[in-house]
Amino acid sequence: MANDRVSKKIKKLRHEGVPEKQAVAEAMNMGREGRLGPRGGYHRKKKRSSKSQ
Repeated sequence: MANDRVSKKIKKLRHEGVPEKQAVAEAMNMGREGRLGPRGGYHRKKKRSSKSQ
């Protein structure tokens, strides 16, 4: 469930010393973009190659 992932990410960010409002905003954004793993870990999106033909 996405809410569990966001909650876990908020907890991780707070443990790292991020202020509460900022941690919530970051975690919500990451959850919305689908970048959170099942345990609240961050999944980086791959960059698209910009090959010109």
